[in-house]
Amino acid sequence: MNKILLTAGWDVAPDADDLIVWKGAEKITIAELYNLINEHKPSAIVCGDEAYTEAVLSNIAPWVRVLSRAGNGWDNIDREYAEKLGITVLRQEAAYSDAVADSTMAFILAFARRLVSLNKSMHEGKWERERFPGISLKEATIGIIGFGNIGKQVYWRAQGFGGTVLTHSPLNDGIDSIPLDELLERSDFVTLHLKYCEDTHHFIGARELVLMKETAYLINTSRGGLVDTDALYSAVFRNVIAGAALDVFEEEPLPKSHMLRGLDNIILSPHNSYWDGTERKRVVLQAIEDARSAL
Repeated sequence: MNKILLTAGWDVAPDADDLIVWKGAEKITIAELYNLINEHKPSAIVCGDEAYTEAVLSNIAPWVRVLSRAGNGWDNIDREYAEKLGITVLRQEAAYSDAVADSTMAFILAFARRLVSLNKSMHEGKWERERFPGISLKEATIGIIGFGNIGKQVYWRAQGFGGTVLTHSPLNDGIDSIPLDELLERSDFVTLHLKYCEDTHHFIGARELVLMKETAYLINTSRGGLVDTDALYSAVFRNVIAGAALDVFEEEPLPKSHMLRGLDNIILSPHNSYWDGTERKRVVLQAIEDARSAL
């Protein structure tokens, strides 16, 4: 019997004779991964966002023939090297699209209606009805960078508010896609939905941030490496832009003393914009079935 190791989704995993379920609370370590592989010698792994580098892939290749990603992102897997070793890599391209799109719009609305500032003021015992004027999304411009599954879902949601929605895609597959610089200059909210790779590393840096309006906000629910963290911190600290919402970071977990934690006009969340219990169960179960089919 082919064994399948689950390193993600233990809490929704079904009882099955072919499944080996890792039940750690956080991301599995490489040492834990090696121990489980040496003990059980699985033919496939249903994996989370742990890194499968050349070294890791070389160590697991004698047994593992399939990596089935329980999610849509696979930048944590060296797919080219996996292919050389004969390891099939699978993912679920549309996984969590609705949840991430909803989270993106929640961040945009929080900034548009000044909810963070209003909440803070109220908890300080104040009653400042007119200090934090909001903006109607019907009068705003939302710029979407990247037009894959999630970018499309954000587009349709944003359209429902009646404002202007701009898109830019390096693949030129957006609806009425415009040049990046024009989108940055015109948008009140800029949201990132690109895949992360060498070509998109620090896609938003100091040059791009300067092009944005001083009243504009940046939202990143995609991958931390798309944004130059130092440049973003400087831009927000110096009021080059009004603020940012980040669900992903160049370093995860974000260190307790990280400089981003000290800025009131940055909303932070711990890479959980995709976290939807019902969808997560569906994704994990589908990843298991994909692995079985590939073996």
